[in-house]
Parts: sequence; C-alpha cells; structure tokens
Amino acid sequence: MGITQFFGLFKDSITQEVLEIIKQDWKNLVLVEMEGLRDPNASEGYARWRDLTTSTMACVEVKSPQTVEESIKRKRVNNKEELRRQVEKLQTELRKSRKDKAMLEEMMLERDKRKAFLDEQIQFRDARIIKLELKLGKEKIVGEENEKER
Repeated sequence: MGITQFFGLFKDSITQEVLEIIKQDWKNLVLVEMEGLRDPNASEGYARWRDLTTSTMACVEVKSPQTVEESIKRKRVNNKEELRRQVEKLQTELRKSRKDKAMLEEMMLERDKRKAFLDEQIQFRDARIIKLELKLGKEKIVGEENEKER
C-alpha cells in the first residue's frame, strides 16, 4: 500500500493534515545528523528536521485539477481494461470447467452403463453356476442309484 492509498483511509481533517505533512516529508527525505554521524534511521528531532526541510524546500510543483483529473481517468481506464482482461480470462476458465464437467458426467454415465452390464453378466453367470450345480447334484444321485441297482 502506498502513502497515497494510506492517506485515503483517514477522513477527519486533523488526521488528513498530519498525513499531508508526512506525505510532503516523504517526498523530500534528508539524512539526519546525530552526534556527528549520518544516521538515516534516526527519528529523534523529527519536528526540527521537518521544519528545516520545509523552509529550505524549493517551490513545490502543484498539479492543476485538470492534470489530476486526467491521471484519474487514465487510471480508471487502465483499471477497466485490467478488469475486462480478468473477466475474459475467468470466462475462458469457466467455459473450460463446464466442458470438463460435461466430459466427466459422460464418463460417469458410461461407467454406470458398463457396471450395470457387468452386474447383469455376473448374475447370469451365478444363475448358470447354480443351475449346473443342481444338475450335477441330480446326476450324482442318479448315478449312485444306478450303482445300487446293479
């Protein structure tokens, strides 16, 4: 998040004034001398440093409202173009997902048909085995009776 986006989060006038001062200070960073050493991380004496930099600052370029408005329009156009690209990409992904879903549903239907066919074959085979076992049992009984009669 940039300082300008951060600045937009606060709406009350006092906070906006403070943030505007900080924003201006960030544009003109200077190193603070501390005990004879140049320490860029020093925050001690910030008010003095700020006053010093603002008094020695050259004229600040002020953008005209028209320039600001044009940059906002360009940003909106860029955002719209980016959104349009994102929407197109998402629509493409959605179409692909729908095709994949339809293909998977077809595969599931085919699997269900094959499963039903195989279940039918298994039942037919089991019924035939039972029938053959009964026939074999009857033939055994008949064979045993024939042996007894002889």
